[in-house]
Amino acid sequence: MFKNALVVPQLHCCLACGLLQDLKEMVADDCVFKADGVLYTDDLKGLPAILHALEREHSIYEHSTYYPVAVAANEDDNIAFVGVAWEYKNVGSLQGMEKPTNRTSKGFSIKQLKFDPNSNKLVLSRVNRQMTQEEREVLVNPGSK
Repeated sequence: MFKNALVVPQLHCCLACGLLQDLKEMVADDCVFKADGVLYTDDLKGLPAILHALEREHSIYEHSTYYPVAVAANEDDNIAFVGVAWEYKNVGSLQGMEKPTNRTSKGFSIKQLKFDPNSNKLVLSRVNRQMTQEEREVLVNPGSK
């Protein structure tokens, strides 16, 4: 299961490389990405919804660094946690922005991953991450720029 804990960074890599088949092999069809309540207010259910969200994210942010720095797992519960250091460059407009800023934000995220014990596919993901500079401006301090 430890190798499966790296599935979220692989999702981003597969999406960037256009390897849809690899995603289908790692993620259950009924997988749920739990909403963070900030960027996503509703849970994402099913591979098509998850792919749409990842495509949207990649159209707004170029992922120049996405590096797992810590992994812990509870094999009895099929749950893993992954700490990821990231660096994103804003290349697309967020809602409320006229144009991309082309700034680079650095941060850290913590991912909780639950796997099906039989298929070893991802069935649930919860992510908490720092906001990018643009997200802070649009969501925390709207109109501040």
